[in-house]
Amino acid sequence: MHSNSDAIKIYCSRLCSEETATPLEAREWGDLCSLLIDKGVQPYELPDFSQKDFEEVLGLSGLYAKRLNMLAERKQNLFAEIENLENSGVTVLTRADKEFPENLKKALGNACPPVLYCIGDICLLKGKFAGFTGSRKAEEKDEIFTRSTVRKTAENGYGVVSGGARGVDAFAEDEGIKIGCGVLEFPSEGIMRRLRSEKVFRAVQEGALLLLSAALPYVPFSSAYAIMRNRYIYAQSSGTIVIRSDFGKGGTWAGAADNLKYGFCAEFCRNAAEYAGNTALIKRGAIPIDENFKGNLEDYSAPSADKQISMF
Repeated sequence: MHSNSDAIKIYCSRLCSEETATPLEAREWGDLCSLLIDKGVQPYELPDFSQKDFEEVLGLSGLYAKRLNMLAERKQNLFAEIENLENSGVTVLTRADKEFPENLKKALGNACPPVLYCIGDICLLKGKFAGFTGSRKAEEKDEIFTRSTVRKTAENGYGVVSGGARGVDAFAEDEGIKIGCGVLEFPSEGIMRRLRSEKVFRAVQEGALLLLSAALPYVPFSSAYAIMRNRYIYAQSSGTIVIRSDFGKGGTWAGAADNLKYGFCAEFCRNAAEYAGNTALIKRGAIPIDENFKGNLEDYSAPSADKQISMF
């Protein structure tokens, strides 16, 4: 018998997807789960459904039912590939697993990725985190502020979550690893590609760094993945700190503006008048901080309530 987690892998994982139909996106899986709950059906039952079952029991169209059946047909190859990944140290987590990061589900709702590929100590997910984001063009003064702020948030019990890019992300992660507060990284490429960095590989081996991505483990950089991971950083954080942003352009600006619009977490921004992007974000509602910031994100309430999500 399959588990609900197995069902999510079957219908949502992009592993072996070249063999069959297009896997379900996050919202498609959420909509399907809402239907399952309404019909009193568990996800683990679906791999044994015939096309007729999908049509008669769930009321799905013939094309959709055929798509789901085609996805289930790849399960033998899919689970063999998952076993290969697990033998390489990759953990495949789904929204049905108790280890899956709860903050992502609460903040993103049914836009939360159904499947995450992880490498490192997943026990790090039990902690609470401060997000760090900023320009790749960071200067020495930005590095000093970043490292100092990481130490302050760590003193208040927060680990670091960031995106692994050079500049601010790298400074925050390096400081978090150095002081041992626990670091999560959502890269914009496959997690196995990140292990090519000796520093990243060592931190993962030592249990100081956990890599997570909705992208397949070996895929190269993608701007689409970069956009997605920005949301994951904010969603996994109790609060995210913007160190340096351009105005109206770049990934830092896009992620920060997106968070102010949707309220995934409290947003803090370094009050640096020389950075037009920072000034604009503060005007839009980001909480200004400076060298006197104490690092306690709980002094500020998150701007939004939990999003609706299915139990799977």
